[in-house]
Amino acid sequence: MTRETGEEGFSLVETLVGLSMLSAVLITTYGVLSSSLAIAFRIAERSEAVDQVLKQFDELRQHPLTIAEEFNGETAGYRWSLSSRGYGGDKLRMIVPFHVVGRIARKVAGAPADVVFDTVLLGVQP
Repeated sequence: MTRETGEEGFSLVETLVGLSMLSAVLITTYGVLSSSLAIAFRIAERSEAVDQVLKQFDELRQHPLTIAEEFNGETAGYRWSLSSRGYGGDKLRMIVPFHVVGRIARKVAGAPADVVFDTVLLGVQP
């Protein structure tokens, strides 16, 4: 195709190539933004579950442990649990170490724990 003098603009082929390139860029940008938002949402859900476990853990630390306890809960996308159980301990002083474990896992059936807290606190033998 030849252009006569004085005609300006793009040919149909140039316009289609430009639109194809723009479409590819927009689709890629949408995919990146969509996955970023999904990751941010998942992080927010996990943070909420971690906050719940840490809150319960702080309550355990405020009061002397005397018996094995278990706490469970759910947030939007996660299940969490916090359990404590005593070991032998010092019979004379009544001080007992308690093994405290917190687990956070997605609500999907059979999902492994995403986050695990594992520590030992000192408690009082009943």
